[in-house]
Amino acid sequence: MTEKDSKEIENTENQVNEEEDKVIKLSRKEEKEKAEQIKQQNAELIPGHFWCLVEIKWYESWEKYVEQDDLLEEKDLKFPKPGKIDNSSLMVNGRVKRTLVTGEHFLLVHLALWEFFHSIYGGEPTIKRKVLELGKNKEKLIVVHQKVLYLYSKQNGQVKKRATIRLVVNCTIKDIHDLIERSFKIKNKNKLKLFLLNKDYEKVEELDDPDQTIYESKLEQDDIILWEVEKKKKKKKPKKKSSYNYGYGYSYRSSKPSAKGLTGLSNLGNTCFMNSGLQCLLNTVPLRDVFLKKLWVRDLNTTNPIGMKGELARVFAELVSTYWSGNHSVISPRDVKYVIGRFASQFMGFAQQDSQELISFLLDGLHEDLNRIIDKPYIEDIDGTNCKDLEKLAKQTWYNYKRRNDSYVVDLFQGQLRNRLICPECNTESYKFDPLMYLTVPIPTARDLHLNITVIPYDRSTQPLKEYYIKSRKSDGIDGVLSKLSNYCGIEESTLHLTEIYKEKIYKEFQSLYSMDEVKSVDLFVAYEIPKYDRDEEVEIPIYFTYLKGRTILKFSLPSKIVLPLGKMDADKFKEKVSEKVSQLCPNLKSICEEHSKDETFEIESSEEEVQVRESYWSTKTVKKPLPKETIIELFKQYGFKINEFNPEFQIAITKESSSYKSNTSLLDLEEPVKIKKKMAIEIRFNPNLTKKDPEFIEGFSKVEKHESVTQSGSSKKKSKMGVSLSDCLDAFVEEEKLNKNNKWYCPVCKDHVQAKKKFDIWRLPDILVINLKRFSPGRWYRNKVSTFVNFPTFIDLEKYILGPKDPKGYKYENYAVSNHFGGVGGGHYTAYGKNHTTGNWYGYNDSSVSSISSPDSAKTDAAYVLFYRRIYDEENSENSSENEQQKENQNEKQNEKQNENENENEDMNEEMNEDMNEDMDEEENEN
Repeated sequence: MTEKDSKEIENTENQVNEEEDKVIKLSRKEEKEKAEQIKQQNAELIPGHFWCLVEIKWYESWEKYVEQDDLLEEKDLKFPKPGKIDNSSLMVNGRVKRTLVTGEHFLLVHLALWEFFHSIYGGEPTIKRKVLELGKNKEKLIVVHQKVLYLYSKQNGQVKKRATIRLVVNCTIKDIHDLIERSFKIKNKNKLKLFLLNKDYEKVEELDDPDQTIYESKLEQDDIILWEVEKKKKKKKPKKKSSYNYGYGYSYRSSKPSAKGLTGLSNLGNTCFMNSGLQCLLNTVPLRDVFLKKLWVRDLNTTNPIGMKGELARVFAELVSTYWSGNHSVISPRDVKYVIGRFASQFMGFAQQDSQELISFLLDGLHEDLNRIIDKPYIEDIDGTNCKDLEKLAKQTWYNYKRRNDSYVVDLFQGQLRNRLICPECNTESYKFDPLMYLTVPIPTARDLHLNITVIPYDRSTQPLKEYYIKSRKSDGIDGVLSKLSNYCGIEESTLHLTEIYKEKIYKEFQSLYSMDEVKSVDLFVAYEIPKYDRDEEVEIPIYFTYLKGRTILKFSLPSKIVLPLGKMDADKFKEKVSEKVSQLCPNLKSICEEHSKDETFEIESSEEEVQVRESYWSTKTVKKPLPKETIIELFKQYGFKINEFNPEFQIAITKESSSYKSNTSLLDLEEPVKIKKKMAIEIRFNPNLTKKDPEFIEGFSKVEKHESVTQSGSSKKKSKMGVSLSDCLDAFVEEEKLNKNNKWYCPVCKDHVQAKKKFDIWRLPDILVINLKRFSPGRWYRNKVSTFVNFPTFIDLEKYILGPKDPKGYKYENYAVSNHFGGVGGGHYTAYGKNHTTGNWYGYNDSSVSSISSPDSAKTDAAYVLFYRRIYDEENSENSSENEQQKENQNEKQNEKQNENENENEDMNEEMNEDMNEDMDEEENEN
């Protein structure tokens, strides 16, 4: 690499064209045609040529502009002519932002096209990148970002950061050596060694090839490099080789596993999601054989523009070979992670990701890398409107798909779905057949709500508080819940207001259009009867019930509600309304209070120096003598204490609806008018002596009767807690649904967007069926996780779900692998279970740990996330096939097993899973 090249590649500073802008007057059509001509002439990546970054929003606005009819004048255009190119948003501190992604934030265009744009629109800065030729395969790449690497060294036995470096990808390991030697004045140059570390600062491999470039060594952004100066050591007896580069990556353990395929994958830093997905694919025998038997080589497609130039297929083949060699108990999938990260930036770095998304990306990538179709023909979609011959439509669609997509992944993993839409206005039916790589099935209980709702009538003297059980679909919405509740309690539906209560406080009020996705059956729900009122003149106000215990305000009972007129309200009228409401809640309150309040009087106790004014319900205040009694009481009021003369049972306070009881609370001066406004609340603070002397008072005040629906709901709730079967999930998948208002379908007959009825059906199934249980769903503010247990069978017959022509060989499947997710949304820990082809037994895969499990049933947990099934053609033979294969394989492995008998004591997987989950969640917290 010459100094000149280095400067050209590293130059990210603003470059303004010094020549005067040439004003080119072209029509929109001519401008578009000229740009297309330049694109075609410079479509190929030629080493040494320069390409430039263009801010994507500007480019998209240019595209919209030139697409418009030339006959329109500028003032009539829907999309105006874009202004100057502004690439400033792509830069920070003179460098291209590291977070930018091609196609999302910017596009790369040839220098000739940039100059064409610049001659018409102007703009800055110019950000150029040269096409490089890298690696043994002379791959042509445009590298936008320099590699940011961290240099560490050992000091006093601890690994500490020493420097951050930025290098271009064609720098060599020797360049890093030289940089360290110069910067840190290393004398023993020949003794300097470099090691790649993982996030836990453990050595992954030695970087010992000085001529290897950063690109060839597969170093990623933010990788950690440790440098050590080797010291002279006394000669020791040679040990068994157990360190670096066992053919693939780095092995933490040199011991051989007890059987082929019982190999763990080291965690490279929050990569448990990747290890979980890889273990499932590595235990997919037909896919394994494609790579072990080198069938993939003849199909390698390095020219596919939407593929990974064969790189993913190569590193996956190497992983399969090493994994199934039986030589290593643990290997590192670093090369796979590196290639995936290069082509999908979301998988770069150490952030936790999703195992299902990783599996999907891997299968898509392997398909494109092994696609037998080199030149994909353009094929128009077939119009399936009101189609009568669905079988012919399905065949033609599949034939067209295979003309563009033909690989081992298609052969093994892909089937076909039928998508039907029906217009509710004209009954037009539209059919479309789509390829099926995996089934994402809903968990039915996520659609159902089991709610216990307490109804509080507006006049509680007419009927008691009563709790009802309501089972409702989320799709029914709030109105559906209230309709069923109204039928039970006999209160008009329009007067019922549903709320969620948390810590004796109204936490949420549900409006008619409120999404039910965030409603959970475990929450406490109360429906208030609120008579119809003029919302412009009146307001409904919550009433909370409290009492003092020492200096602490304690809440009890469910809140109530009252409707009052807005504005200033006469104090006596207010007292009357509130007292009436409280007496409804507890009709015998007055008699109880009279009995307990015989000694509750105002007293003044005096001494020579001071006077204590004590109101025996609430508080005591001390003032200095000499003062008349009337003056002391007046002063006492000024201090903020309000003497409640009209009702000895309780006091009234006003507070903000959203505030706590400890702040923003003022006891009322019941001689002044009360200002009634929105977002206020009333606090009824009861005599503490009352609650102390009569503990049953609180219980009686909050007593709720149970409706017969609650007592009869046990079986429904128990079934909900027991979970659902996989068949329930599949039934929900093929169930017809109505499109919501935000996802309407355009009817070609009505010429309008309508809420069509939509239905998926399985037309044909592949030999390897991947089923994704839809545990994660988007909520209003965040993703939710469904933790319902799904009971999936080891063997299942799916023939009843096939809508297309039946295969005489049947549709029986056997489960052989499961990807698990433990913990909550955005973190947690991933593991896998899998059936080993060699032994015929099931094992748990927890990163580098592999342990046996007692039976396939042990793999059935509420953490199951992605299920893998293989098609079997004879159920009886399939049950015995693993035993036959085991006997054949074990004859060859007998000697290995004896040698490794004492070297393969597996730790308990559940304990490790809990430890690793905590570690991963801690790492995720630190990352955030």
